[in-house]
Amino acid sequence: TSLQAACAEKCLAKPDCRSFDWGARGSVAGECWLSTANRASAGDAYTAWGSYDYYEVDASAGAAGGRERTPSHATAVPCGPL
Repeated sequence: TSLQAACAEKCLAKPDCRSFDWGARGSVAGECWLSTANRASAGDAYTAWGSYDYYEVDASAGAAGGRERTPSHATAVPCGPL
């Protein structure tokens, strides 16, 4: 959706954003949570949130300044309403 794309753009615009969770189901639909962690840095603390779709920033990608979102959880903070 366009709101999901806006969430991704918010993450890509923040140099320290490494992942985001998009509320995809139920009462959390449309929520956007940005995180400075990804699966690798979270290690054993990683847990999946069943109502959210998880995306990581791919720093090895070439297009948008070396950052793009890839579907793939970590401690996250809300990015506010879109």
